[in-house]
Amino acid sequence: GIPRVIHQTWKTEQVPPPCVPFQQSLLNLHPAPQWEYQLHTDRDNHQLIAQEYPWFLPFYEAYPHHIQRVDAARYFWLYHVGGVYADLDMQCLSPLDGLIEQATGVVVGEEGELHHNGTQRIGNAVIFSPPGHPFWKRVFEALMKLFVLSDPDKSQSVFLTTGPSFLHEVYSRWPHDVTVMPAHAFYPRAWTKNPDLKLVNKRQCPRSWMCHHWLGSWRQAPKHYRLVCGLSGRMRA
Repeated sequence: GIPRVIHQTWKTEQVPPPCVPFQQSLLNLHPAPQWEYQLHTDRDNHQLIAQEYPWFLPFYEAYPHHIQRVDAARYFWLYHVGGVYADLDMQCLSPLDGLIEQATGVVVGEEGELHHNGTQRIGNAVIFSPPGHPFWKRVFEALMKLFVLSDPDKSQSVFLTTGPSFLHEVYSRWPHDVTVMPAHAFYPRAWTKNPDLKLVNKRQCPRSWMCHHWLGSWRQAPKHYRLVCGLSGRMRA
């Protein structure tokens, strides 16, 4: 099963002020000792890879974008420990106990808004997983194979090599024991709208467990860049 462990990551132990209310929403609804909360710093992420998965360390250290290391680290934490990973801009609206008690395997959610090529992409801002799930081995293989697409000058390469488009592609090729929740479960707000720091309430999102606020603090690219989803022919995971 999925252990009651919540994983989040940030550069240091000091979470950025805009994200503190979102972090607190998770803590309030998932108190200790029933739940364990782990905030992994950049140092923690590097240590996990270096000590437990040294075969991936050359790829991890060579990523040109910091967010690629953050993306990769969440997958390794879910494989290593299991539990629930949530981005810092993910607000929790309902306790997750009932969801993980019913879930089998990996759980992700649709992002909701169709992308430019008509695809309904799954997100990687919140993921549930038991430890050691075989899906992550497919993800690890794909991380190494698609590393060559990493481009230091194009942030869109992040989506292809470690981010949501990457995860969607792995899922499309290996969907076994992976549950995809409808968009209203975790992503009731459209990703095409401007980021919003205002907390939502259960009345606004009655069918939602969580709400992603799409802060996108890692992005430095112009707003007009295209999100590329298809990787057909480039991966044989």
